[in-house]
Amino acid sequence: MRLLWCSSEVIIAKVTDRGQSIEQYRAEGLAVVQDATFIGFLTTLKADPLAPAKLYALVTKELCCTDDIFALFQAVWVSVDGGRNWERLEPPLADGCTYPEVQIDPSDSSVYLGCGNELFKSTDGGASWTPKHFPYGARLWSLQVGPGNPAVLFGSLGVLWKSIDGAETW
Repeated sequence: MRLLWCSSEVIIAKVTDRGQSIEQYRAEGLAVVQDATFIGFLTTLKADPLAPAKLYALVTKELCCTDDIFALFQAVWVSVDGGRNWERLEPPLADGCTYPEVQIDPSDSSVYLGCGNELFKSTDGGASWTPKHFPYGARLWSLQVGPGNPAVLFGSLGVLWKSIDGAETW
């Protein structure tokens, strides 16, 4: 699946049959907002391994007209129909959330949203979010999901941390 972006409209290009077939359609409801200060970017698109028609999209915003790369959280969206229709999720992130990322646990479809020193987990497709603590309240620089049930999570902040219980302990 590929995203094409033009203005604030998002087009999904679904490629199947080893590239032999392509279907394009608008991502209804998915908004990438821009203004004079920030440019919006759809930075992540992930499918739920247990329900491939369920997609999560992460939109960030970056300062306009500068060479600095400083990604701020703008929105996270969910689609249950392969990207045709989207609903905005409302995780309880603090203002100024930087360098956000989304990961999905392939064993139980839990969604993890990391942003700065905040980490949230949703077990209901993003309808509700539970804060998870990262060691020492430190900044989470990278979150990765590994094999296991629940999935093994790896996070870094200069050293590598591992959780084998869904971010309960590290």
